[in-house]
Amino acid sequence: MKTMAALGGRGHVFRMIALGLVIGACGGTTGAANGGESHFLRACDGACGAGLKCISGVCTRACVLGKDSCADLATNAECTDQSIEPGAVVICDVGCSRDSDCSSLGEGYECQAGFCRGKALSSGAAGGEGNAGGSPGATGGQSNAGGSVDATGGQSNTGGSANRGGSSSGAEGGAGNDSAGGAAGVDGSCRVLHQTYPSGTTDIPDPAGCGTCECHDWELSCQEPGCEIGPLVFPCPDDIVSDLVDVDYYSIQGDKLVLDARYSGGCKSHDFGVCYEETFRESNPVQGTLRLLHDAHDDTCKAIVSSNLVFDLRPYADYYHDLYPADGGLISTNYGLYAFGTLTCDERTQAASAQMDSVVAQLSLTCSSADDCEWAENVTACSDRCGVLIARSQEDRLKQGLDAISASTCAGFEEDGCTLIVPPCIVPTALDCIDGQCAVASAVQ
Repeated sequence: MKTMAALGGRGHVFRMIALGLVIGACGGTTGAANGGESHFLRACDGACGAGLKCISGVCTRACVLGKDSCADLATNAECTDQSIEPGAVVICDVGCSRDSDCSSLGEGYECQAGFCRGKALSSGAAGGEGNAGGSPGATGGQSNAGGSVDATGGQSNTGGSANRGGSSSGAEGGAGNDSAGGAAGVDGSCRVLHQTYPSGTTDIPDPAGCGTCECHDWELSCQEPGCEIGPLVFPCPDDIVSDLVDVDYYSIQGDKLVLDARYSGGCKSHDFGVCYEETFRESNPVQGTLRLLHDAHDDTCKAIVSSNLVFDLRPYADYYHDLYPADGGLISTNYGLYAFGTLTCDERTQAASAQMDSVVAQLSLTCSSADDCEWAENVTACSDRCGVLIARSQEDRLKQGLDAISASTCAGFEEDGCTLIVPPCIVPTALDCIDGQCAVASAVQ
């Protein structure tokens, strides 16, 4: 342990990381075949068939926004830049609000984060195209965890898609990392989240702590983790590379970004980080992009691992304040609305409503009978809502979302003199289960 003046000279405790540590055991299962159905919008890690490519873990086709048609792939397909890489990558995709919106694509399709996604392709197709932005020099062999709409890049794979396996959740504040990670490079350099830093480099983002690291002769020297929230988000590098990772659930709770991630591995340590693009798209509120970065350190094991990742968004708020002279702000991100600083009553109500909409959009409506469905309360401490249709199995997830919003965005709402505006509300009298999805009975008769 030692103190490094380059990191502030404030007597911090540091840890030394020997890079390339291997932990865990190989295992897990590989995916099942999907039969002879269309490959469009199915999870992939290799070939997708004629006319389609595997782009960020999804079988689809690139297109020109506002010019190309995607109707030959599906009647409701459209050319969009808001799905796999919002604002950056344009592909053919099918938008949705519930699983039934995807039924025209065939069996096994679900609505995930507003877009239809199908079951993984057969493991029989080896090789194929690498994913967009793939890791240079990757030799493949790593199975695809299903592909995240937010994942950038990924390695070129030869294996099939893997089924969900056991969970290996990380403790809050550690972002689910098995170790502080990093892999040795050449000439004493260190690799962190696919970025190579020469020996002597300082201010390297710490994938397992709250500060930065230094690289010295293949080893990282970092501040001892003592995270109030979790690893800090940081500006995106010029060359973004990430191994495949699937985000099953996301939420923003105050300054905390929470992600449930699923990925393949099991034999080596994996590192995760979240970076933010240093630009905002002007709107009200402004729009920004967060990117989840994953470094599997060439782990070729095929177990499917699930981790709860937690990140500290406050550097993103600092970046906002550098551009806009305000005590508080709202940023609409691909993981929901981030509200921070001193906000007006209306801004807090707007933020709570948007965050609740994000939670509800991720809740399943899957049912086998009308008894599986309910009209649930979705009122927070600073936003009065009319209720929401959910599957009963989603009650706990909805309550967790409500509690998190009330404790963060809505904290001190009434004490600050804010009052709720109660909208007129008509509660449905009957619910039904139509084609395996909960529905308001009057809307389908």
